[in-house]
Amino acid sequence: GSNTGGSIMSVLSNTGIRMGASGAGGGDAYQIEKSLRFNPGDNPYLENDLSSASTTHTVSFWLKNCMNTTALTYDFYFSCGTSPYCAIAAYENQIYLYNGAHNISSGCFLRDPSAWYHVLVSANSGTATLYVNNEQIHSVTGWSFGGTSRIGGHYGGGYPINGLISEFHYIDGTALDADSFGE
Repeated sequence: GSNTGGSIMSVLSNTGIRMGASGAGGGDAYQIEKSLRFNPGDNPYLENDLSSASTTHTVSFWLKNCMNTTALTYDFYFSCGTSPYCAIAAYENQIYLYNGAHNISSGCFLRDPSAWYHVLVSANSGTATLYVNNEQIHSVTGWSFGGTSRIGGHYGGGYPINGLISEFHYIDGTALDADSFGE
């Protein structure tokens, strides 16, 4: 179902969660706890309205992708706006950024269904930079968030994700880098 009330950040934030990079081994590994499971058959999402368009902000979350290798479809992790809109999505397990005009492939694939990935988009004056597991992947221009925002699906409905999300943060007015989150 959907959640149309309250703040998205308060729905997914949990100060008791300890974060660590995917693939951390030995005694240094941290566990991702208290995530939300998004099952595409249920078409789940969380929704909120952002008061005004913002070209400077940060979106950060942990994702465990339960890969859908049989269907060629988009999985929308976060989308915002109506027309145009911006989004963080995947197609065939490759992360894409949509800047309101074009899908921009990152070349970054989510290949391990057992791994947690930290995804961060840091936008500064309309230029958004994508980081995955603290590694800068690429940047796009023409980036702005405002209006209806949705975690786990497309702003207009459909394209639900098949996976888990934890520790979702949207910080308006500040462009943070990947070092600002996690362990």
